[in-house]
Amino acid sequence: MKCLYCQKELNGERSTKKYCDDNCKLKANRLKVSVSKIVPVSVSSDTVIPLSVSEEIFTVTPEIEKRLAEIYKAHEKKYSNRFRGASGNVKVPDVKCTPYFEDGKRVLTEWEKAQLSEPVIVEVKEEEHKELVFTNETIEERINAYREEYAGVTYIPNWILHGFDSKDQAIKEAIKAVHKSVGVGNSGLGA
Repeated sequence: MKCLYCQKELNGERSTKKYCDDNCKLKANRLKVSVSKIVPVSVSSDTVIPLSVSEEIFTVTPEIEKRLAEIYKAHEKKYSNRFRGASGNVKVPDVKCTPYFEDGKRVLTEWEKAQLSEPVIVEVKEEEHKELVFTNETIEERINAYREEYAGVTYIPNWILHGFDSKDQAIKEAIKAVHKSVGVGNSGLGA
């Protein structure tokens, strides 16, 4: 029998021995947890596999290159000048995006295809609504008034549910509560 790692002939009294020494055993075990390990996958015939990004065909045009340049710029801006670590002083290397060429031909990477597959976000203007201000209405009446004004919205804002007369009043009360909690926290009383 041969060693499973180095393929040398095994000399030993046990017939179940797999490796010639501890070094080969250790190296073989390290290979088991490496990223390059092949994992078997079973797929049944009734499994439906949706269209993946890699199956989409993109022809690299000047418009696509321009859009990718904008995507690169936004990605670099987001992931540059970052600090991590427990103390926040470990500088993370900046991200640099560059086009990929294979045999002199421009090839889109999977990341680029995924970025191009995302729908373009179009800015939608908000509809004009009157500002709701209440006086002594019940919560149910306030909710009904909100639903009439914002017919397509499926939620009710907390400021209405908590009985504030207006959105501005709710914001002012929240700011007061934060200032009060900061004041108590900074006073050293431990309250």
